[in-house]
Formats: sequence, C-alpha cells, structure tokens
Amino acid sequence: MTPTSPRLLAFAAAAAVAALTVPSGTALASSSPGKGATSFPQTTGSHPRTEIMWSNVVPLKNKSQIVVDEWGYRYMSGQQNSHLTITYTDNGELLYTDTGTERWRKLPPTCTKQKVPQGISALCTIPAPFADADTMFLEVWPRLGNDWVDGSTLPAKFRLWALVDKGRDTVFGGAGDDFANGYKGVDKFYGGPGDDWFRGGLGEDVLVGDAGNDYLVATDQDDVLDGGPGADGLYCGNGRDTATTDSSDIVRFCEVLR
Repeated sequence: MTPTSPRLLAFAAAAAVAALTVPSGTALASSSPGKGATSFPQTTGSHPRTEIMWSNVVPLKNKSQIVVDEWGYRYMSGQQNSHLTITYTDNGELLYTDTGTERWRKLPPTCTKQKVPQGISALCTIPAPFADADTMFLEVWPRLGNDWVDGSTLPAKFRLWALVDKGRDTVFGGAGDDFANGYKGVDKFYGGPGDDWFRGGLGEDVLVGDAGNDYLVATDQDDVLDGGPGADGLYCGNGRDTATTDSSDIVRFCEVLR
C-alpha cells in the first residue's frame, strides 16, 4: 500500500540511487552527496514484507491474533483502535497487552493468555529458532483504526516492524533497527537508539528517527521529518515538507530545513 503518483515513482527511483543531479529549487544538506538508500543497512538484506498485501488480510474486527513465522512473531488486529504495548520481561519473555481490543482470535502454543483489567494480553516465550539469534522481528499489523503501538522499551535484539493501515496511527520503536510503513491518515513514527527506517503515507505524517543512522521517507502531504543524532537520510515527497537536520545528514526534496 504505497502511493504511486508520477512524482513519487520518480522520487523512489531517485532515492534508491541517490541521484547527484537534483531539480532546481530542491533543498539539500549533505556531507556525502552520493549516499543513498543502500548506505543504510537496515533497508537491505532479509526482512519481512514492507507492505500489507490484500491477499494477506484476515477478518479481525475487535479481535487480534499472534502467529509465528520465519521472522519471529506477527501481531495482527482488525477494525478497532488498538493500543498495543510490547515489553520484554525479566524472565526473557515478550508481553503483549492491547487495551483497545476485546478478545483473541488465535494464539500460538508459545503464548498464553493473561488476565488484564481492560483489553487482552498474552505472555510469549521466545520461539526456539530465535532463542540464540542476534535478531528477531516483531511484526505488527494494526488495521483500520487509530492505532497505537509502543515497543519503546524493547532491547536491540528485537526489530519492531509495523505496517499500519487507514487511520491516525502512532508507533514507538525500541533499541533495535525498527521499521514502520504508513498508509492513509496522519501517522506519527518515533524511533529509538537503533538505525530505523520509516516511510510515511498519504497523510501529514511525522517521522522522528532519534539516535542512530535513520532512513526517513515522506510521501504525500506536508510531512515533518527529524532524524535526530546520527548520520540520517531524509527524503521528502509531495507537499511542503519540513526537515530538522544537521551537517551529518543527507536531505533530498525537502522544502523547509531547520
């Protein structure tokens, strides 16, 4: 679910190769003009899908489910305002708590339901293939609601991988190299100490990388990008976009620089 206007298609190609020739009037701030997407390792290599495809949609109105896949855990919710927090416990387990969802649809054998005053919760052990791995992905697919996803306390082993849908969605990443992809609505993505990768959608989005070498990509409308500390890549799209940057960043196609 990615905007496909002619300008955005051209922009995506330009960002991928970090074009050295930039249209007149485009704002630049770069210590490494040739640096492009491939210079950000979080965008390369093996990782889960970066868009929700319609063939993968499961009816989940007021429900959520967790499945185990080749990447780790995938949390999926439906047509409600999910308010999900994922934490790593002192016992080395993952605790999922969603105060905006009524009930579970399905859980894997590695997860057990927990009683909570509001919403749903599950405590999940780390699946055997990931117990000694350096990286485990925690995919989150919240759909068709004003969703809140908080993985801000997760350690660097876990890469939060959020694919949001229509709605005003907010995502907080943790210490890992996290990813979030926007769609419709006004979305706000906040990274942590890792090298994060955020893509906005069709609304007026806010993308904040925080520490690390982050890769932020705006698309439609008037977006706000802030890489924070680190050598970041900030790529703007349609609309009048604002980038907060420093001398170590690469900035392309942004109308306002701060």
